[in-house]
Amino acid sequence: MNMPRAGRPQLPEPVEAKLTADWIKLQYALRNGDATDDLIWVVDLMNELVDSNPTECLRVIERIATIDKSEFIAASLGAGPVEDVMRLHGRSILPQIEMRAAADENLRRTLGGVWIHTVPEDLRERWSRLVGPGNRSGA
Repeated sequence: MNMPRAGRPQLPEPVEAKLTADWIKLQYALRNGDATDDLIWVVDLMNELVDSNPTECLRVIERIATIDKSEFIAASLGAGPVEDVMRLHGRSILPQIEMRAAADENLRRTLGGVWIHTVPEDLRERWSRLVGPGNRSGA
């Protein structure tokens, strides 16, 4: 698949819709011990987005958090792709996260699942303010 990179178009709507639905399905399957190989593509595609297009990954994260508002999915997003995006692209992506989280409660809830020690050290104070007290992992 031709992956979006910085300055390239976002995922086509049918691909994004399938990715978000199957990512959620995979999380529940993993929790229940029912994961099957037909969902592994989701991990590969999310990892590609994390690595090559953090802005697009953030859009997918927001969509997932809007579709499934459970604490389980918020925690899975925070400890998964949100944490990975911050670890790899924190300095460039944090301003977008701050802006989007200010207007999106669902996204804000995912931020508490990120272990603070994975956030670049010079960004931890901003991250802590963004996440808020009592809503942090690994503080």
